[in-house]
Amino acid sequence: MSINMKKLLITAALLVPLHAQAIPIMWTLAAPDYNGVFTYDADTDTYSSIFLTESHFDTASATSVSSASASGFTTFTSGFGDQTDVTFDVPLTNAGGIIGINVLGTCFSICATPNPYERRGTVISENASVPEPGILGLLGLGLAGLGIGRIRSRR
Repeated sequence: MSINMKKLLITAALLVPLHAQAIPIMWTLAAPDYNGVFTYDADTDTYSSIFLTESHFDTASATSVSSASASGFTTFTSGFGDQTDVTFDVPLTNAGGIIGINVLGTCFSICATPNPYERRGTVISENASVPEPGILGLLGLGLAGLGIGRIRSRR
């Protein structure tokens, strides 16, 4: 194999993406007394763009998560300190779909003692888009194929 061919193959290998990452997807949460949306990225196990409205004890919204994983998250409503724990029936992925949830809310603000209550609901997402291969990766594979074809035709 010639040195130019080796360089071409190494260049092509470097251009091929090693790991395709899915795009984080937006989920819509619906349960009695709760509505909201959030974005979850299973590749990095992170939540973003969270907005959760709770209307059981008071109308308040949460926009940040204090603890989170693919199995659920915990929020505190802004201004009130009420805690909401959301647990998914199955861990979230970037595949989307419909997943059952348990929502456990605990009142700390207007209640004399903490007053937990539980609700069942769902989180729903649009179908996740499939990432397309990078154009440079395809170009690299094409060039490698042309180079191999040229070598074989010389023999």
